[in-house]
Amino acid sequence: MKTDTVATRGSGAVRRVLEAELRAARARGAQQPDVVDVGGGSGGWAVPLASAGCLVTVVEPNPNALATLRRRAEEEGVSGSITAIADDSDALGAHVAAGSADLVLAHGLLEVVDDPARVLAALAAAVKPGGAVSVLVANRHAAILQRALAGRLGEARELLAAESGVLGGGRETVL
Repeated sequence: MKTDTVATRGSGAVRRVLEAELRAARARGAQQPDVVDVGGGSGGWAVPLASAGCLVTVVEPNPNALATLRRRAEEEGVSGSITAIADDSDALGAHVAAGSADLVLAHGLLEVVDDPARVLAALAAAVKPGGAVSVLVANRHAAILQRALAGRLGEARELLAAESGVLGGGRETVL
């Protein structure tokens, strides 16, 4: 029997919130909660959620990340529970029916999309009544630290100095 336990290396607090949302979805009658992971990358959340008994749709534009997701899902024996869609978050509505997801994830997504308000509206449209949308965004200090630790010191300095929270040249934003 699948449980609500999501075994991942992610934040303990985030994991506990997602597990609570799975319990709530099951209490509403979803035996296999429908989860949509927008910008889900290589399956850091999708694979553990599928292992916990969810049906997971990952919308991700990066083909290399999707290849890694498929490999990880196969290794864990959950490939039948994960649907990988190669597309941008802007196309979410074309792939996921409105009001169809028990849980929608957008972790580390809003910092890299062109129109965060439009993406948020699409996330909200995808979730069922009573469902949840989990959004994690980097704050400015975390983004600066991440770049510095990754050896991208010029970007870290630029972001630290930028009053707007936007890196020059149309690169990533931190809102």
